[in-house]
Amino acid sequence: MAQAFSPHCPQCGADINTAQKFCAKCGEPLISTTNGPQAQGAATGQPSMQGIIPASSPQTLDQYPSVPAQSAPSHIEDVPTQAFNWQREAPSTMQPSPTPAQSLQERVPDQTMVSQQQVNQPPVAPVPVSSPINPNLPAQLPAAATSRRINRKKLGFILVGIVVVVALLAVAGFSLLPILGVGKVSQSPITNTAINTTVDYAGVDVTILKAQQSQSFINDPVAQKDGTVRLLLQVHNTGSQSIVFNYNQLASIILPDGKALTPIYTKGNTQLAAGASQTGTLDYAVPQTTPVSQLVFRLGTAATAQMSVPLTGHANVSQYNTKTVTVNQQPTCSGENTCAYGLDWEVTKVSSSLHMGNQQANSGMRFVTVNLSVSNTLTEEVISGSPFTYMNVKAGSLSLNPVESTLPVAFPSGANGTTGTVTFQIPQNVTTWTLTLSPQSSDGFDPATFTIHA
Repeated sequence: MAQAFSPHCPQCGADINTAQKFCAKCGEPLISTTNGPQAQGAATGQPSMQGIIPASSPQTLDQYPSVPAQSAPSHIEDVPTQAFNWQREAPSTMQPSPTPAQSLQERVPDQTMVSQQQVNQPPVAPVPVSSPINPNLPAQLPAAATSRRINRKKLGFILVGIVVVVALLAVAGFSLLPILGVGKVSQSPITNTAINTTVDYAGVDVTILKAQQSQSFINDPVAQKDGTVRLLLQVHNTGSQSIVFNYNQLASIILPDGKALTPIYTKGNTQLAAGASQTGTLDYAVPQTTPVSQLVFRLGTAATAQMSVPLTGHANVSQYNTKTVTVNQQPTCSGENTCAYGLDWEVTKVSSSLHMGNQQANSGMRFVTVNLSVSNTLTEEVISGSPFTYMNVKAGSLSLNPVESTLPVAFPSGANGTTGTVTFQIPQNVTTWTLTLSPQSSDGFDPATFTIHA
């Protein structure tokens, strides 16, 4: 005999029967399936809760006794056995009890229904996939971010283009303004002082043509606000060698307080070939309140014999000129033997200069060149050798050897008035000095001396 079964409301636990659609106590809607699992349970005498399922119950099908496979409708045999969640139906929207097939189809929609729902769903923005290089950065950005990036690039190109155009307009404007006379700098008044003074430095005749004084010169890239003095020079290389005439090292201006100024700007080629001439300008930062007549132009480095030219326009620079003294003096012998190789010696003249060719004398020194005439009255040739071995000059406490000579090393028999020169570098402040010819002691000749005043 079949045992009576009295199910309970899963919501409140009240007794219910299979014909109820709602719980009498709590009003929970109930779904009844009387033709499927319910009938099977009645036939077998086993209770079955598969026919009564609350529409909003959070429980899954796994919590209820499963429906035997032979009692399930044929069109739902492939229903997955995984858990399902069911939506609660509001009491006010009650629907007629679905058939078991309809109930299961609502609970487990087939693949066609799922695909149709996916098609009908609104588009969802793609989720960026993490970059394999840096997991914190997305490998692909959404379309909106990509669009913003493109717009930023376009904005960058536009800004660069604007900057280039503005720069070109600025350059064109600055180039046209001087032509149009806008912003053109005018030359401040210039005071000219004629100098026309020449000195010979290292074989180069340096002529100071004139001095100009102004607050500044518009063609001087190193403009001065306090004042500038410009010297206009003409140079001529009288030597036989090409030289480099470096104005920045050689040319300076001495202020009244003794301060030396080097040029702030020079114009002119410093390479000067033998016999060549050229002009140039030297600019000095001299206060405009200092008169040009109180300035001194100085040539030469600290290691060489310097020349100072006052910029008065009538400076006396004769002390720097080459001086020649006629001597015509025979030597004095200091022994009983034949004097100085038995030759007749005579100093004809002596020249003094601050340079020898393109070489300037050392600081505080000068070059003296002794001109000699030699005759041989002997019957045989006399070989005296180089003057560097038997000539020297006694100047004060200094014993000085020759620096240059053109005198022959041998004099044939009967030679009369053979000439040559021997040059020494002696102190500028020594005006009396002694030239000595000292043959080797083994030669059997006594020394010969000349006392020179030059």
